[in-house]
Amino acid sequence: VITAICGISLWLFKGPDFRFGFGFLGIYCIFFLSVILKYIFGKRIRVMGWLAILFTMGIGLFYYSSEWIVFNKVFLSPPHPYRMPEEMVDGHFPNGTIIHLVKHEDSWNAPLPVANESDFNSLQPRMLGNSIREGFYSGDSLP
Repeated sequence: VITAICGISLWLFKGPDFRFGFGFLGIYCIFFLSVILKYIFGKRIRVMGWLAILFTMGIGLFYYSSEWIVFNKVFLSPPHPYRMPEEMVDGHFPNGTIIHLVKHEDSWNAPLPVANESDFNSLQPRMLGNSIREGFYSGDSLP
């Protein structure tokens, strides 16, 4: 309770935006409901736990049944085949090392070494050594 009170007071003093206070508000709603249910039902409060579990399961099974179909299609279907970049050209470093340049931002499945063509042309990278492993620096800066 002390943690919830400290958290909600910090949230209130820092500018109470509901996006940042859902956790604290949820804790206070649970406290309020538990006190009210304890007052109304007394010792029969155990029955309410089972009813809440059944109610939650009912909502998940019946109300969201269309979402389960989408879930099965998305998560239980086989993965899409790998997509290769649509347009790709070969670029060269000044020492002759080849780098594959993609024209769009889909370089995740291109053969290595790879870079985005617009980034490569704007940064004009230069190699620090004779191989790619030794790193790069921007063409405008000194190594």
